[in-house]
Amino acid sequence: MDEFDDMLEDEDETPDTKPDNASAAKARIDRQKAKLQKELDELKAWKAERERADRDKAVNAALEAVGVDMRAVNLYQELIAAEDPAAALPLLKQKYLGEEEEATPAPQAGFTPTVFEEATPAATKRLTRKEWEDVMRENPTRGQALAEAGKVKWNNL
Repeated sequence: MDEFDDMLEDEDETPDTKPDNASAAKARIDRQKAKLQKELDELKAWKAERERADRDKAVNAALEAVGVDMRAVNLYQELIAAEDPAAALPLLKQKYLGEEEEATPAPQAGFTPTVFEEATPAATKRLTRKEWEDVMRENPTRGQALAEAGKVKWNNL
């Protein structure tokens, strides 16, 4: 590009007998600069694409050598290349694994949950037999209600 600047400077040193020649030369130089810049941009893009392809090929070869499944490698590379990995994940799961996002199942009509007789909520304290006997001595009515509600552990295990 220095050549073009030199050409422009050389033309400036000549007497301005023809002002159109200087502007025409500058226009030619600008067109040539734009053309070369476009070509440079294309070459940079090609080089980046080529380097990425070479890197991917080397990574694939290394992973295949250690025994990694190539489907997993391809899935990982597509996930990394995605602009929004969270949005791309369901599509990639469907593509590579054949899985679809499961919708939450609607509750079935007439469904009755299983209830265990001895079951109590985790936050409810159950009294041991000794504690229940102490409650029975102080307040037999309350002790009887606790026993009927299933809040007494009868076995001491």
